[in-house]
Amino acid sequence: MMQFMRRASLHLQDPMTQSLTFIYFDIENFKSFNQRHSFQQGNRFLRYMADLLREAFCRDLVARFNDDHFVVATALENPGDRIQFVHDRIHAYDPQLPMELKAGLYRPGSDVTDIALIMDRAKISCNSIKNTLRSRVGRIRPVDGRGTQLPQSYHTFLPGGPGGRLH
Repeated sequence: MMQFMRRASLHLQDPMTQSLTFIYFDIENFKSFNQRHSFQQGNRFLRYMADLLREAFCRDLVARFNDDHFVVATALENPGDRIQFVHDRIHAYDPQLPMELKAGLYRPGSDVTDIALIMDRAKISCNSIKNTLRSRVGRIRPVDGRGTQLPQSYHTFLPGGPGGRLH
């Protein structure tokens, strides 16, 4: 995680690089997986999740934040298709479990370079949609001229396939 934070910080401080979108992933109800399959299988599943993220975001920074939480820093402004890819594979792993992948997005302005603050905002975005059935991706957006940030769910899943589709 420290390497992720260092590399993301260096990227943000370089005026010649693209802006980054930070994504905070949370596997909701992961405890149910461990209860059904064991902690060893749970650890294997977390490695699988890391592999999925590296595949979906192959040119981006990816790290395990803690427990069942992961973070990605990507130049993509709208990574919805990549998030959908990961979501579909998580759902297919064991469709009988009530696990759900949630993702919180935050794309900081050029004046925000504190990685801890950025990750907190992506986490707040993710937490704003926890325990909701339809929202899978949230993001933080500016709501006033002072740059105050509030969470907003902006993608939902529609019926039609494993977990639905982003729109």
